[in-house]
Amino acid sequence: MKHDIDLFMERHFMGMYLKPPLFYRWPYGIRFEIAKPWADHGETDNLRQMKERSLAIFDRVFSAADNMLIAADVTFGQKNG
Repeated sequence: MKHDIDLFMERHFMGMYLKPPLFYRWPYGIRFEIAKPWADHGETDNLRQMKERSLAIFDRVFSAADNMLIAADVTFGQKNG
């Protein structure tokens, strides 16, 4: 029996596998600069800007009636050896 995610991927993404680099696995993509490129990502003002821009893009693209699948690749660091 297939999982819901497999059925979703077949229906909407021609069966694409969710594995890095996800952005490059699909022929269409768009990037947005949400952070200040010159600033440290941990700076308070930079974090505020990233949040505001991310939410603004999300709110313009999606509505409450949309079905969506959110995929995240979270890396906590590498262990050596």
